[in-house]
Amino acid sequence: MKKIAFIVNPNSGTIKKKSGLIERLEEVCKKETRGLFDIQTYFTEGPGHATKLTQQAVLEEVDLCIAIGGDGTMNETAIGLLGSETSLGIIPIGSGNGLARHIGISLNPEIAIKQLLHGKSEWMDVGKIAEHHFFLAAGIGFEGTVSKVFSEQKKRGFSQYLKSASKAFWFYKPLEISINNRKTKIFTLTFANGSQYGNNAFIAPGASIFDGLLNVTQISPFPFLRSGELIYRLLNQKLKPNRFCKMEAMAKVDVELDSETPGHVDGEPIVLPKKFTVQIIPDKLKIRIPNSKKDF
Repeated sequence: MKKIAFIVNPNSGTIKKKSGLIERLEEVCKKETRGLFDIQTYFTEGPGHATKLTQQAVLEEVDLCIAIGGDGTMNETAIGLLGSETSLGIIPIGSGNGLARHIGISLNPEIAIKQLLHGKSEWMDVGKIAEHHFFLAAGIGFEGTVSKVFSEQKKRGFSQYLKSASKAFWFYKPLEISINNRKTKIFTLTFANGSQYGNNAFIAPGASIFDGLLNVTQISPFPFLRSGELIYRLLNQKLKPNRFCKMEAMAKVDVELDSETPGHVDGEPIVLPKKFTVQIIPDKLKIRIPNSKKDF
């Protein structure tokens, strides 16, 4: 009998607002698999717990580990699966849901579970910044500051993220940085494995989790009056190279700063050292994707 494990973050996104969600998903799962799968549900109890749960699932030869939560839950679940034959599935109920959106997973949980059950598993690339793994995107500069501010808020959701970004904008100062021994000043710097941050804000249109490359997007300091244009381009997949935006594809990046700085991995805040390397690790994680973005 094949095995499925639900890794549920009970504090994530819409989980509190959807009474009986997990029970309904278990029921759909049993119906779609005709009872041929053993389904186990585990609730996380704090930071890092999802990784421990998935590491145990690998030891128990679980076929599919489904992260039910936001990008942070996805990240922790995926870390426990690196290099194993157990596939990562995502049912997105968080604020950004970036990787789920990138691969075409529905934001409707009951549709998403069907996509996963009838989908296919493929090996995807994984990013690493300093000692932290990421699966969608990592970054420093303005996005690192916003991630820190957002993490300190009691409320979640896209509207709260926008409030955090607005708050950070007024005190943020661009960074002096060296990228592969090239000195420059940045507003924000993204190392993208997938195409977007989340919420369909596309920082690297055309990026692929299967091509063995990072799409590095560097936004230089720009006039305040150009802010609206940047937001429009992000939300409409129209970001492209210009005098304020540099976009390159590479497998490895060496970064040097004057001091430790806030950063993020898949939207979760971290602190990065003065010197660090960002790299792509090809074919490191099995991920469950829909057979077609139009499935169901």
